[in-house]
Amino acid sequence: MFYDCVVNSAQVAEQARRLLDDWKKEHEGYYAHNAVRIPYGTHQWQFEAPCGFQAIPGGGSWLTSGNNFHAISVDGSSTRITYAGRRHGMRTEFRELLKAASVWSDYCTLTYQTEEPGWLPWETRDDQKEV
Repeated sequence: MFYDCVVNSAQVAEQARRLLDDWKKEHEGYYAHNAVRIPYGTHQWQFEAPCGFQAIPGGGSWLTSGNNFHAISVDGSSTRITYAGRRHGMRTEFRELLKAASVWSDYCTLTYQTEEPGWLPWETRDDQKEV
């Protein structure tokens, strides 16, 4: 799945900033001392990427050892949220950020590539069983 959205909300921007701070602390507590690198990308364009937190302009990204990529960038009250990976690989706090972002009227999905277009971006098959 690939999902990319922008939301204009001071509340979501603040939640995103707190999440980025938490990622930095988690990275320093583990990944900074235990270097983990995984192959990322297609075979032809594959490269090694470090797991955990990486700074990006306006925010940061988190790559899991399962190759699930999370990215957040904040500019004032505007927040861009991007995810690429397996639905079950989405971190819980990132899922909660997407849910919070979705309630704002000034919310725009830029790209949603999935085999389950009827599902919300944070939903998994487990969520569908509960319905």
